[in-house]
Amino acid sequence: MFAESATLTVHTGKAGLRALSTTTTGGVANPAMSLVEDVISLVGTIVALLAPILAAIGILYLLYRCVRFLTGATGGNEGKIAHARPSFVWYNVSQCLSRWFFRIYNGMKIYNYELVPKDVQFVTVANHASIWDGFIMGGAVRMPLFIMVKKEAFDNPFKGWYLRKVLCFPVDRSKVDATAIKHAMKLLNDGYNLGLFPEGTRNRAGLVSPFKSGAIRFALKKKLPIVPAYIANSHLLTPTNTDIPHPARMSVHFLEVIDTEAELAAGKDEEQILQMLYERICNKGSEVMGYDVRDKSETEACSDTATDASSDTATKTATA
Repeated sequence: MFAESATLTVHTGKAGLRALSTTTTGGVANPAMSLVEDVISLVGTIVALLAPILAAIGILYLLYRCVRFLTGATGGNEGKIAHARPSFVWYNVSQCLSRWFFRIYNGMKIYNYELVPKDVQFVTVANHASIWDGFIMGGAVRMPLFIMVKKEAFDNPFKGWYLRKVLCFPVDRSKVDATAIKHAMKLLNDGYNLGLFPEGTRNRAGLVSPFKSGAIRFALKKKLPIVPAYIANSHLLTPTNTDIPHPARMSVHFLEVIDTEAELAAGKDEEQILQMLYERICNKGSEVMGYDVRDKSETEACSDTATDASSDTATKTATA
């Protein structure tokens, strides 16, 4: 359609120019005008053929620039979408939907919720076996809960946008992430509650891995109470590589609050409090599941490494 219109326009223009040339020059300039007309006709034909292609390229380029503007040059963490501000409205909607979804779909039961402080700032600590644990804890705790999530979850710009909207923030697990630490401390200084999964990564077998050193330093520095919780069977929500939750039965068990100020005053250090927290969660998990939920594989690996190192040291000493 566009090419036909362009061709018609060219032929109309040629007829007009030929008539004007004949009238003004008596036909002397007609050969030159014929050459000009042929050049104009050729250019018009080329433009008519290329115009749709150029228009399509232009539209694609505009879309590309829009995506770059929204997501940033290197992915979701750098873009406008991923820098969305947290929204308590979004969080409240997500919290309500999560609570009722897991209750209906997974028969989620919440035990000992009365142990969660009502008017006091706190930090929750729970085991981690599913990508849905953050939403599970958000649905179980009926107050806003900022949750630290691995930065890889924010690589998808729209997923990153949503996670930030529902009070999640990224942490780089490959190093000591000063930005995440600073952000967490700012949240605590502003009076918000914080949710942590101190194992550092999911245990897909449903066991509880040893807690990472420094995981509760936020709470200890602010001397905030720690609310331990054991999430039972969340590993069954995603038994395969899919992120779609399965209808597995699950439950959340809150434990007695740890008064960090009192524990520190009693002379306990960070590692002792962390180990006490780990044992409490593991004991509750073992009680609920009917077997020892401690993941001893990592502990045994560390012990083997330490034994090998000691043997090497002893050998070198004996040789010397």
